Amino acid sequence: MQTITELPSMTGLTNGYRSRTAYRLITEEDRVLVYDSERTFILRPPESIQKLIMSVSEPNKASAELISWLKETDLITNNCISKCYPEQTFILPSLTDISIDLSGNCNMDCKYCFEKPIFSRIGNMSDELIKKTLDFVFEKCEGSNTLSIHFGSGEPLIEFNKLKGLVDLATRMAENKGIDLAFELTTNGTLVNKEIAEYLAEHPFNVRVSCDGPPSIHNTYRALKDGSASYDRVERGLKEILSLMGDRVTVNSVICSGTRLRTIWDWAKSLGIQHIHTVKVGSKKDSGLAMTSHEASEYKTDLKYICNQIFTILSQGQKPMEFQPISKIIRRLMLPAPINRFCGVSGSYLGVASDGKVYPCFRHLGIEKYCFGDVENGIDDKSREQYRRYEAAPVDNRRGCSNCWARYLCGGGCYADPVIYGDKNNSPLFEQCTFWKLDIAKAISFYDEIRSIDPTYCLRMFGDDIDDIDDIINKHIIERPEFVKTRKTV
Repeated sequence: MQTITELPSMTGLTNGYRSRTAYRLITEEDRVLVYDSERTFILRPPESIQKLIMSVSEPNKASAELISWLKETDLITNNCISKCYPEQTFILPSLTDISIDLSGNCNMDCKYCFEKPIFSRIGNMSDELIKKTLDFVFEKCEGSNTLSIHFGSGEPLIEFNKLKGLVDLATRMAENKGIDLAFELTTNGTLVNKEIAEYLAEHPFNVRVSCDGPPSIHNTYRALKDGSASYDRVERGLKEILSLMGDRVTVNSVICSGTRLRTIWDWAKSLGIQHIHTVKVGSKKDSGLAMTSHEASEYKTDLKYICNQIFTILSQGQKPMEFQPISKIIRRLMLPAPINRFCGVSGSYLGVASDGKVYPCFRHLGIEKYCFGDVENGIDDKSREQYRRYEAAPVDNRRGCSNCWARYLCGGGCYADPVIYGDKNNSPLFEQCTFWKLDIAKAISFYDEIRSIDPTYCLRMFGDDIDDIDDIINKHIIERPEFVKTRKTV
């Protein structure tokens, strides 16, 4: 059974030394790891040290041998505490990502839809407003050399012609300003045909298709507006896109109570999907939609099943299907990169409604309290700063997060969820935290396992060319160990 406990801090240290905040993690395979949350480092202690780590229970009870190892690994350090949320975090960054609601409408009626209660479906964006929106966007991205325009909210492909017009205009504006432009589309897939799929493939689009898995799951939650099942239409559209640009397609699957991760994995694998992102449903506590703590054991079992499958594929020299959030956490551990926010909401990222009003992100559209202004008359940057200081605060300042061992790999959870479903706007939906911690703990143990067997597995997970990696190794830029390709199957 996997357990995580805090490693007692050593007190009374002299000469400016201090203990970093670290945790003991016993994996399901009975490996003892130390997670340095301050640096998001994973350490595997020598066997003699493992026993000392597990036996120490109070500050100043550590043996001289353990203290020596803690200093050697910089867990006892004379470096000052480096907060990952310096004060300059509150200076607004240049805009790099914008979400534009072109349609203000949708052709589906999903059970967990967040747009209905916030009244964001207000009709399409006019051509005149599209031009004003792009003028606003390129003004706000001054100082950045990249821009990603996201078409989301409702179903953007209802307004496919407007989407094409916006893409053409934005492309010309980006070329004039020397900005590297990309597009993101989130679609339910029901309107995708050959013409649309070819257009997306021919332009710099990454596409997210919302599908909750096989028909038995998907049709339970994602019906068309007339109440009829949508799966067949979604799969048809998904296959059109996959056939032309499969490496640029991610499927978003919302996980509700009763949904098994392994079912989603097996279904996605059968369709040849290359990227799958499982999203924990946002919902009111009394809705019955969210997973409960009673499902944690099954969730953990399914994570183990999926990681075993990923390992098998890696050991065969192939690239596995990317499974988020496990892959995202491993990527952060590889850097390593402690994160202080869940996303760039209200800072590098904004949302524009179909009436031109500007909000922290696309999930706030229609909530007047969070309207910063509009694309024609400008926005109130002080309100943006206030939002980032309080509701999208750095994770150490977020209610319920400051003492969580997982916070620098999580970031504090989606900022829109508590606004729509919760009662405390600067805290996460705590019912999701159990499952986020399971994701993070499994990612830590799996990352440690694959890097110790063959570090190139970590790179292959993300599609890096293994021949290029071998070239680097052969040039002695990095030293290649003797890999022992053995693994205990669990």
